[in-house]
Amino acid sequence: MIAQIIIAQITRRRRGAASGLAAVAGRVSTVSVGTVSLGLVLMGAVSAGSLLAAAVVAQSAPSRVHWQAALVEPVALGPGVAASIAVSAQIDAGWHVYALTQAPGGPTALQIAVDENPVVEPGGAPVGPNPETRHDPSFDLDTQYYLRGAEFQVPVVFRRTPDAGRQWIPISVRFQSCSDRECLPPTTVHLRVAIDVNGNS
Repeated sequence: MIAQIIIAQITRRRRGAASGLAAVAGRVSTVSVGTVSLGLVLMGAVSAGSLLAAAVVAQSAPSRVHWQAALVEPVALGPGVAASIAVSAQIDAGWHVYALTQAPGGPTALQIAVDENPVVEPGGAPVGPNPETRHDPSFDLDTQYYLRGAEFQVPVVFRRTPDAGRQWIPISVRFQSCSDRECLPPTTVHLRVAIDVNGNS
């Protein structure tokens, strides 16, 4: 009888731990890495070990480029009004990011896109500073890249007058960074630009 009671208690504890883990897995949706939030998609059965591993991988992923984005305020807000979003990159010393104009066949060129949203639509191609150029024997072609930092202007056009309150414009940035010794895989980061609209706009 005592053995049966002990086994029943252990079974209940295991079930409770499993249900608690399931609740945690359901709550974990993003992991913050610097200023970038990386989404974690947890599918199927998740053990404590695999959940911890997913979080550690996201937190320890090397980030040599730090991105920010902000709206260059237009004079007025309304349908058809043109504006610009400034996307800036701060690049760690010893590293570089390949340019918007990098030719295909080698490293991944920088891509900046306005994701689908109800506030604005793309107004043209992103524009950036003149990149550095050198022949890279690793790729056996001329590469174009940015050092230390760069700012890009992303044209947008308002679809309509934004509703009062805070609105968001999603931006995707895909890039590849390298040093003289190594290259990191191409990475996509997702930025959000906030617009605070008062009731009189």
